Amino acid sequence: LGIIFNIQYFYGIRHTPTYITGSIMFLVSLYLAIVFCSLCGCAQNTDWEQNLQVLEAEQREQRVIQPMTSVAGGSAPLSSGPEDATDGYLFVNLSSDESLGLEGTVAGLRGSRAMGDELLLPRSRTSNKALLDDVFGRNDSGAGQGASLSASWASPKRGANRKEAWVRAIGNNVHITRELYTNLLQRVRVVTGASRTAVWYGYESSVKMIALDLPRTFPDEDGDSEVVTDAKHCLQAWAFYRPDIGYVQGMSNLCAVLCPVLDDQELLFQCFCNLILGSVSLTVLYSMTDDVEHLFELYTSLLWNNAPALAKALHRADVTPSLYVLDWWLTVYSRLLSTEATARFWDVWLLEDDTFLYRSAIGMVMFQTSRAKVLSEDRAKMLDVLKAPVGTEDLRDLFCLMDEVTIPPFTIAGRYDELGLSPC
Repeated sequence: LGIIFNIQYFYGIRHTPTYITGSIMFLVSLYLAIVFCSLCGCAQNTDWEQNLQVLEAEQREQRVIQPMTSVAGGSAPLSSGPEDATDGYLFVNLSSDESLGLEGTVAGLRGSRAMGDELLLPRSRTSNKALLDDVFGRNDSGAGQGASLSASWASPKRGANRKEAWVRAIGNNVHITRELYTNLLQRVRVVTGASRTAVWYGYESSVKMIALDLPRTFPDEDGDSEVVTDAKHCLQAWAFYRPDIGYVQGMSNLCAVLCPVLDDQELLFQCFCNLILGSVSLTVLYSMTDDVEHLFELYTSLLWNNAPALAKALHRADVTPSLYVLDWWLTVYSRLLSTEATARFWDVWLLEDDTFLYRSAIGMVMFQTSRAKVLSEDRAKMLDVLKAPVGTEDLRDLFCLMDEVTIPPFTIAGRYDELGLSPC
């Protein structure tokens, strides 16, 4: 109507009110059209966000039942089941002779409840100690439950059943399923494929850093190798699963440790997510919040309590925890330790809570400085001492020093409660 009125004004009726009315109607119509298109676009984005939230909620509500046959064989898919009265436990099928490959394991379990051919295992790491003692042969050595790390965890006989032990120790508290992993990878392909029209949420765009870090993390692997591909897909899916955290340098090192042990994409993603979200320390470190400083303050106070002379030497050299502990914890020592040493170190870490990170860091400082004849007050030289490589042959001495570290019970958990920190 606005256009018609204007045409009438220029080619026929020279009526000023008609021209003004037509112009106003035209501009109002144009404005309403723009608003309508914008609302349609927002509605589509809102629908997508709601669908994604509903999908994630459904995935979290589902129970994930992890049969040990799939853990041992590595071929069976991850599956999900309905909620029931046994929520909070993992189902492990022990009816098959090849499910565990361990004789006498069931008899040695403490704090577990048998249900026919299945065994309910508590999801917490510390509750699996008795089972993993059998898996790793700790009880065979006669060390006993209260034995020191140096006596019971530095033995080279361990590692044959590492895959089963790690999967069961890490658990699946965040309910990662195959469907969730597949949907995340599909969104990765859609978003990364639409370079100009892509809509990124949170830190999803951090996936661009993965391609830069993988060659440094896997220097001996071809870019198209299976292990690199699995790590890339795991890290990409993580960035879209938790866009509030995104990909952070150091995560690729975790994948480098998990990939050779798990050799299964879905299982790798499940363990990777539970590894980070199940640890308050790792969640805080990767989130890069102000709480990181609280972690360093707690570590510093424990270092002064256990090794005041070393703490004083580090203070004189102006070596703060952010210069060495941050890298140790972000990679869980995988850059510092050799490949086999890292695996054995993780064997211990996965059985304990975040207290182990503090105890290991203090023990590592004690071990590294013990190898140096003179402690320099120069920061660069002190950091060279702390970052010196540690091999498998050094583990026994390292664990001996870690045994000397004293952290009162509930110190770490109590401090985390004061700060309002809890696993995701």
